[in-house]
Amino acid sequence: MILVCGGLADPVTELVCARLEDRGYPYRLLDLGVYPVGFQVSWRWQDSYPTGYIASVDWRIDLPKLRGVYVRFLGSEEREKCRQFDVAFRVKGGCALRFHIWR
Repeated sequence: MILVCGGLADPVTELVCARLEDRGYPYRLLDLGVYPVGFQVSWRWQDSYPTGYIASVDWRIDLPKLRGVYVRFLGSEEREKCRQFDVAFRVKGGCALRFHIWR
């Protein structure tokens, strides 16, 4: 599962989602335009890795099942809101600001 963090109003994020959809890759969108409204994030460190989940009204992802994270902030005002979120997704040597698919 790939987590896309951004907003569909942003053309780049919309393109990423469209490409993932077109190629059949499973993904979920955490819409930073409305986050934290409608979302739940629960995580903690365990053995050098975060465990927990991210959920919206329609879906839930357990962090160990994530294979990729793509983050595109909507603007400078959004960065402060997401600073804690950015730290939460440094998993398996990847950074929340880079896109990885672990196999």
